Amino acid sequence: MRPRRHDLRGLTFLDSSGINMLVAARRSAERRQRSMSLIRGPQHSSPNTVAFVLTFAAGAILTMLADSMMPEAYEHGGKLVGVITTLGFSTALLIHALD
Repeated sequence: MRPRRHDLRGLTFLDSSGINMLVAARRSAERRQRSMSLIRGPQHSSPNTVAFVLTFAAGAILTMLADSMMPEAYEHGGKLVGVITTLGFSTALLIHALD
């Protein structure tokens, strides 16, 4: 099945109602075992809008990790898995900051 797409190209402002709508759409897609994608707005989108979209995507990835992958990794690798995961995210943040 194709992912459900939400086109944000015309978006110039996003308040808490818009955020709630996107979160509800994401939860609905998960319940139906479908994926959801956001189409990034134009390059002149406000930095806050772009930051929200990137944060939303990062949150979805972290949720997926915490919900499905981390319990299994902890079961097989023990407590060290959390430390290594934290180091991985810290390294990614450092690389992004230096870029």
